[in-house]
Amino acid sequence: MKETVFNSQLYKIFVILLLSLLVLWNIYTFLVSDSTPSILRAVFQFLILMLIFTKSQYAKLGIKIFAALLIISSSITFIGGLIKIYFDQDLMSIILTLIVPLILLILGIVIYHYCVTTVTVKMVQKKTP
Repeated sequence: MKETVFNSQLYKIFVILLLSLLVLWNIYTFLVSDSTPSILRAVFQFLILMLIFTKSQYAKLGIKIFAALLIISSSITFIGGLIKIYFDQDLMSIILTLIVPLILLILGIVIYHYCVTTVTVKMVQKKTP
């Protein structure tokens, strides 16, 4: 049987905390604004958390997909903000809104990089009693 092994416990804790916070944030967003995409994101993030906790062989793939989606979505938001800066006069308010997508972009890149370098899928033999 294969299972995911985290070579860096700090990275594992970081990913679990980040996903937990995002699940809570998306549930809060769903409850406050009744936004369907937020509950879908929360379910996806919760599934990745369950893959991590069960040490599933698909946990590494789930983290990579999550990081790739985070990179793509924050890149699109960041580029949209840059385009808005080009056409808008009020720079200060738009520059402040660019900080969050930039932070999320950096987080996505870091999560993906560490997933590739520190997470492995190993064959483990379960001992039968």
